[in-house]
Amino acid sequence: MSAPVISARIPAVNATNVYLNQLIYITFDQPMTSSTLNDNTLLLYRTSDYTLLDKTISYDSTTYKVTVTPDVVFDKNTVYNMVVVGANQSTTCVKNSSSENLATSATWYFTTGEDVYEAPEDTITETQAEVEVADSPVVKVLEPRSSTSLAITDTSPDNYDTNLGTLNSDNATVTWAGPITITFNKAMASGTSVSQSWVSLSTEASDGDPSSATATPTGTLSNTYGKTLTYTITGNNASWRVNNEVVVTVSSNTEDGDGDTLDSDYQFMFTTRYFPYYCTVKKIRTVIGPFIRDVNDDAIARNIYLNSLEAYNIANEIYNQGVWDEDSPTFAAKMWTCCKTQYDLLHAKLLDMAAEGPGQMKRLGDFTIQENLNIKGVEGALQKALDCVNAWFKQILGKHRRAKAKMVIKGVTATTTPPMRGVRTWSVPNDSEGLGANKRGSRRVKSPGLYDEWS
Repeated sequence: MSAPVISARIPAVNATNVYLNQLIYITFDQPMTSSTLNDNTLLLYRTSDYTLLDKTISYDSTTYKVTVTPDVVFDKNTVYNMVVVGANQSTTCVKNSSSENLATSATWYFTTGEDVYEAPEDTITETQAEVEVADSPVVKVLEPRSSTSLAITDTSPDNYDTNLGTLNSDNATVTWAGPITITFNKAMASGTSVSQSWVSLSTEASDGDPSSATATPTGTLSNTYGKTLTYTITGNNASWRVNNEVVVTVSSNTEDGDGDTLDSDYQFMFTTRYFPYYCTVKKIRTVIGPFIRDVNDDAIARNIYLNSLEAYNIANEIYNQGVWDEDSPTFAAKMWTCCKTQYDLLHAKLLDMAAEGPGQMKRLGDFTIQENLNIKGVEGALQKALDCVNAWFKQILGKHRRAKAKMVIKGVTATTTPPMRGVRTWSVPNDSEGLGANKRGSRRVKSPGLYDEWS
């Protein structure tokens, strides 16, 4: 007996508008060994992220046809790849009844549309009886159904929105009038049926510093847009405080117009304007964006805030320079904050990559796909950020570069505030060259590492 070959396949190669509940049919030209038709030899995956689909495989020994039934419906307008493993890829491959291998792997792509196949009615006319009906999906696959449960589909602000509000003249409060909106998948209760207890707000300092004041303005809840509940701020708009993390809780008792409720409490958060704030998320992403796509804006903004506070403490608290206020930093302080934030984010990224290994390995049966994560690229960007940090640190200190370090409690400037983060000291390297000085020492010696300067 000769090696088996595939004589027919559905969907066809490069087929488009494939049903979302389409089954995969693979027909061979001869009897096959059913035990070789399994999850390791028949692979179905989504090409965008190499996600394998769970499936059920059956074999008809009379027609030599294999039916692959996905456990879930396909995504709309999405490309999928079907692979039948042959001997060129693995010894564990599809074989006929005489244990002869499928010589070459078969792989083909198809693209889904937006429709679900619906079986025709059982009534058969005389004309229909004469027509040969092509293979089609069967009821084994669950069709997509609209959820009957009440669910939240959108919020404003978005979860993890950051730096909201306009800074007021006191540099301690912000103006932000909202409103806060929660959109559902169904029409909500309206009028007097809307309970004010459905939505509640809680506030805490985003940096955990007890010296940061918090405030939670009051508001009223109403149904304005049918599916959207609106929480309108009624308290003084300026009662929002800077550096506040606001958590919005939507109660599980929230009801739609039919009396259905949420399965559980739902929470999302946003953060008010940061102060001090000497860099921006946009500037950070402009420089190192490709390395931190998976980091949300709030995480970057928090890091900027902490480094802004540190820049102020370095010059004005540790060395008593007193040359600038919190809201009017020097250019050197702004540059140091941006560089230090880039360093922190890249360093965290490098640690994540080191923990994952040299690359992310995705295994598809007997196929291994290597995604190259460029650790060297991150290390190069990290070194540039470190050089930038060291250069602008010296500029922050200016004529006080040689000053003796003092004790400081980071994040706390009032003597009445208890220590929160421990005590740090900073020592300046004992060298004579200045930034850019054309001296033999400066040409020969690089700036020391930033963390070598912490004692």
